[in-house]
Amino acid sequence: MATRYPAQFFDGQTAASRDVAVELLVDAIIITDDRKQIARWTYSGLDAATPVRSGQPLRLKHKINPTSRLIVPAGFSETQILSRAPHLKGGFDPASALKFTAVVASGLILFAATGYALLNLAPQKVAAVMPAEWRDRLADQAERTFIKDAKQCTDAAGTRALSALAGRVAAASSDTPDFSVRVFDMPFINAFALPGGRIVVTGKLIKAADSPEEVAGVIAHELGHTAHLHPEASLIRAIGLQLLVNVATGGTSNDTLGGFAGLLAILQYSRNAEREADDYAVSLMTKGAIDPKGLRHFFEKLSKKEWKLLTGNLETLSDMLSTHPGTQERIEFIKPLPPGKAKQVIPDGIWKQLKKICS
Repeated sequence: MATRYPAQFFDGQTAASRDVAVELLVDAIIITDDRKQIARWTYSGLDAATPVRSGQPLRLKHKINPTSRLIVPAGFSETQILSRAPHLKGGFDPASALKFTAVVASGLILFAATGYALLNLAPQKVAAVMPAEWRDRLADQAERTFIKDAKQCTDAAGTRALSALAGRVAAASSDTPDFSVRVFDMPFINAFALPGGRIVVTGKLIKAADSPEEVAGVIAHELGHTAHLHPEASLIRAIGLQLLVNVATGGTSNDTLGGFAGLLAILQYSRNAEREADDYAVSLMTKGAIDPKGLRHFFEKLSKKEWKLLTGNLETLSDMLSTHPGTQERIEFIKPLPPGKAKQVIPDGIWKQLKKICS
């Protein structure tokens, strides 16, 4: 028969205490009044109502009835109780610590899994809810990383011509997203879209173009990337949560983009993304009566590798930056408009001015 020890019990309903006896079993304390059981408290559910101090009574409560109290006088059974419920003494409790660690680990795993799914499997959904100021910061940092000290081409007549051509493309559809186009004097032929609707075109591309339809086609293609949020999605996929944290806190380009090598990876869109941009460009140009043959001609030049860099030591870099691979499949997809359907993009005189934008 278990030994019974005297104690006091408050039921939490009245202020009066009751003289009771406690029996210490292997897994629980039995509280009795005149040998009638009034409560059974497991050791695992016990908590100290006041800090445990040596030589002081134990003031206990239990999770099954947090308002009740059991006061065990010092010198009777507190040693046995504390040996079976060591967590009452505070400090490190291996069982509690293990449980806490398991809960934290489970939370971290769930957070990581959710983050991976959002950032890698659905980056465009994340990009769609990205605040406008974040997009602008991303564009600023990407532009600084890529353009560095390149000079913007700002010839007055050429700039007006660029605005006329960009306006012609924008007017092709009422659904055209907001965008801006700037030309930089860089030693290779390319164009790319940045977050927030910014499109960058190199002066070498305009100089090498044979017609305004080619430049219009390139801008329409980049608008396809913009409309589908490809720049933002690529940044999110490539750099992930760290990118968003840095952007939110105003991180620098070195912190966020990881340097020029990171930007190169970002500019390499998937085949599906390029196909989406092609589809958008052809649809937009068709609506605006701009002959898509210009875009087709652009891809044909790339596929034949007719455009070369003036600086030989940057040739490898140019290949890496070729974000518009001219595959035969993409070329064949682009069909010219029927005769008489296409309208002039910009007058010949304005086209000549655009050609000299970097003069």
